[in-house]
Amino acid sequence: LLPRFIQTAILSIFLLLSVLLIVAPLIPMSWVQPLLSKDPFAQANLNATLKWSILPMILAGIYGIIAIALFLYGTSVRLHRVVTSAYFGLTIAYLHLFFWFYLPNVERISQHSAIAFFHSLRYENAHVGVYGYKSYAPLFYANVQPDTLFAQNTREAVLLHTPLPKPIYMLTKEPYTNQLDSLGFECYGRLNGFVFLLKNPATKP
Repeated sequence: LLPRFIQTAILSIFLLLSVLLIVAPLIPMSWVQPLLSKDPFAQANLNATLKWSILPMILAGIYGIIAIALFLYGTSVRLHRVVTSAYFGLTIAYLHLFFWFYLPNVERISQHSAIAFFHSLRYENAHVGVYGYKSYAPLFYANVQPDTLFAQNTREAVLLHTPLPKPIYMLTKEPYTNQLDSLGFECYGRLNGFVFLLKNPATKP
């Protein structure tokens, strides 16, 4: 039989998870953004459109009620194994709830705009890359091969002196202060912290 203080700790964790999962969809991102005033990229990430439904909140509440019931019946020696197994089952239920309903919104905040950008270029005959950070996302979502354009020299040297046979699409992050304008890039869009850039073959710095 689990000691009572361990059962209390387990109940506290489950109830805390339930409260967090119920409250999280109700918190306006505009309340969170001021806390990230030193990180413009993270602030812009929170402008993403999230998709919530009442179902996960109801399930989180039900899981909390189940946790209370398990705590009340946990004092029974006869039901000890059943209650212990139920705790494991409840843990799995919480994980599935998070993966199915909450993780997709985390993805929408963190990288959905970037993935959508690369995915939209999968049939383009163009160079696709990132600026200011490293990412393998273009290889997976833009369906491009590892780019050899910059293999023998710096990006700046290539963009200044090498004739370009096809457009270059570049993704960077806020705050973007026109760092690549001098290399012939044009900003043609911004979304949720990401900046979309394009340099056409005919464009000269």
